[in-house]
Amino acid sequence: MLNTAAESRNDSRSDRWSFAISDQKVIQSGASDSSYNQAPAVVETANSDYLLSYKKGTNHVDDPNVILRHSWDKGATWGPEIIQWNTNSPDPTLARTPIARDVLVEFGKRNQGGTTGAAYARSTDNGFTWSAFTFFDNPIEDTSFTPTLYLNDELIMYAAAYGPYGDGTDDAIIWVSSDDGYTWAKQSTVRQPGDAGINETALAKVGATTLLAISRDDANAHTWAHFSVDMGATWGPQIDYTPQVGILQLPQLLQVENVVLLFGRNPTANQLVMFASYDGGVSFSDRTVLETYAGLSIDGGYCWPILRSEKEVFVVYYADSSGLRLPDIKSLVVRLKKKPH
Repeated sequence: MLNTAAESRNDSRSDRWSFAISDQKVIQSGASDSSYNQAPAVVETANSDYLLSYKKGTNHVDDPNVILRHSWDKGATWGPEIIQWNTNSPDPTLARTPIARDVLVEFGKRNQGGTTGAAYARSTDNGFTWSAFTFFDNPIEDTSFTPTLYLNDELIMYAAAYGPYGDGTDDAIIWVSSDDGYTWAKQSTVRQPGDAGINETALAKVGATTLLAISRDDANAHTWAHFSVDMGATWGPQIDYTPQVGILQLPQLLQVENVVLLFGRNPTANQLVMFASYDGGVSFSDRTVLETYAGLSIDGGYCWPILRSEKEVFVVYYADSSGLRLPDIKSLVVRLKKKPH
């Protein structure tokens, strides 16, 4: 199966890229208002503007405000911070629907009884007004938030959430929408019997019907991968990718031409790192450090990449620049250039 997936993605060893980092900017300084800024997400709206979300508060565990900001120049400058929602649950995410090109936002939300689960709302005007929230699951606590990029495969949307496995550890839950994100159905769980616990999970389509899932380890000692050859209906065995990429937290996957880019936090080095795969996610190489930050490992390294042009990736992330435990929201651009044969 893995060889077939690799062959379908152009496995030519001469068809490789170099990666240049540029346009590094501070969008919001933590020191400027003594705030802890974290967990950004960004999406290009239907009118080609950028919409940014992130959490803001006094420290990592007390970060209640969900901020929205707009950019009308592809992230060169940003409008003012708007406190749109309040939640003590983790990490808002953004996605654009494939048909109407509306924007979805998702994060953990409490119901009237005080129970928390993943919930989503919809904007039909590029992020200025929002619908009421709908919970993914019932019971709502069975699905926690979906912290990574959603995958749009033509008209089908895929979201990787996580929830309880039944033994006190976590599992990755694949949710699918075939009606432009209005309703969602639980398709599968990635974890197999005997697998290590996993939580934050990234998805990429690496073959005609093949999905790659890369996950954070519950114990923060490994990075795990699974392949599905039937678009997420079932999943193969757990594969340890730690020897290739080290320990990654909040992995993100993005396909750019013939290369699959893997982003994530390396908590042992306080780094935001990127890797490249030319064989459909079977192997990763070209380790690139995008930023080394100060403070604790939790004080940076989570990112959100989007394709800005054919060979440019716009990345928002958070990082503590000065060891104050007041991380900034930042952005950079990764430019791809073909290596000479």
